Amino acid sequence: AYPYTVIANKTGTKAWASLWNSSAIPELNLETGKVTCWIDLAKPSDPISPGSHPTAMLLRADEEVLYVALSNSDYVAAIDLERSRIFQFYRAMAPTVGDRIFGTAPLAIALSPDGGRLYAAYASLDAVAVFDLTNERKALAQERKNPRPTPPEVTPGSLGFIPTEW
Repeated sequence: AYPYTVIANKTGTKAWASLWNSSAIPELNLETGKVTCWIDLAKPSDPISPGSHPTAMLLRADEEVLYVALSNSDYVAAIDLERSRIFQFYRAMAPTVGDRIFGTAPLAIALSPDGGRLYAAYASLDAVAVFDLTNERKALAQERKNPRPTPPEVTPGSLGFIPTEW
């Protein structure tokens, strides 16, 4: 499965591991040593198709949302930890064209100190995308109230890009 990153909650009772080849995140109960659930992350239906390759992860300060960079799917997934389900995808888009950029490879993610911005380093763009999280709490509350049977919503794109060196 090739574990890539492991992250634990503040109390040390739960942890999550990004599994590169499995396109999944197991939630681990650290008190019992058991896997409590599996969260699929854009898992391909064909077993020989390439997976989403989850890499970097981070927890929102309130520990309700886990962000996961999907380096082979060009998305950052936001997982509702109460329901162990993706509720939002963030993706890089060309701001002038409004078109999807393929092969961007998000590999690192961070949150602003106030939690209002999500930053994703896209290896193939040599840039950091900036996403506005202002409405994320509202979207999460709405999703919990009226869960969709359809795939999670994809944000309309980033606010912009911060150029970086290679």
